[in-house]
Amino acid sequence: MKIVLTSAMRNTLQLVPRYFRQVAGLYLAAAERGTSIYVLIGEGDSTDATRYALEESMRTLGLPGALIDTTHGGPSFGSIINAKRFAQLASVYNTLWRCIPDDADAVVFVEGDLIWKPEMMLALVDRLDMHSAVAPMVFHLPDYAGYGGVRAFYDTWGFAIGGQHFGNLPPYHVAVNSHPVRLDHAGSCIAMRAEAARRVYFPAEDMVVGMTRMLADNGDPVWLQPDLYLEHPNV
Repeated sequence: MKIVLTSAMRNTLQLVPRYFRQVAGLYLAAAERGTSIYVLIGEGDSTDATRYALEESMRTLGLPGALIDTTHGGPSFGSIINAKRFAQLASVYNTLWRCIPDDADAVVFVEGDLIWKPEMMLALVDRLDMHSAVAPMVFHLPDYAGYGGVRAFYDTWGFAIGGQHFGNLPPYHVAVNSHPVRLDHAGSCIAMRAEAARRVYFPAEDMVVGMTRMLADNGDPVWLQPDLYLEHPNV
């Protein structure tokens, strides 16, 4: 089995070491079970040393993959809902999508700043035996301020069920329990069978939300795996 990991980075020099620690761990864990990892990273428009750090990390670790130039010339945004930002990100990920190897079996979209464990990522991909596309829960780190110590859900824009977006606080959505549940759309991290991934793209107006809606329209809806999770840093 060949898993293609897709991420994009811009002005994220400080995140590169953690990202590659995670990827290297995934590579080793996957190799133990005869699974290969191919890393597709998009970088463009950085004004710091992000590109150099990515090049050096891939060279030093010898990871199979490619660093793709995704320069678009647009402004830099934070994590906000913004039409220009979505259009730029869609351009970035559509460029990466065109580089997915023909022999890929699974494709994982995962934002470059997220914190995850290799065993979680492999478990997520294993769920593709049951569904064409799957997503984990996405939380803030446990010490995230403002929620009184309660673990807060991060991607409230990306995740929705039955037309209702997730909330920050438990139960996050009335439909969420201990069983997989079909999502209207998702964000942050989605694993897909490669044939499903090849039938979709990232629309300019809503990027990953539009891509996962398209999966559903094609008969490949994303199923939430509530027992699996990753985290978003609190900065």
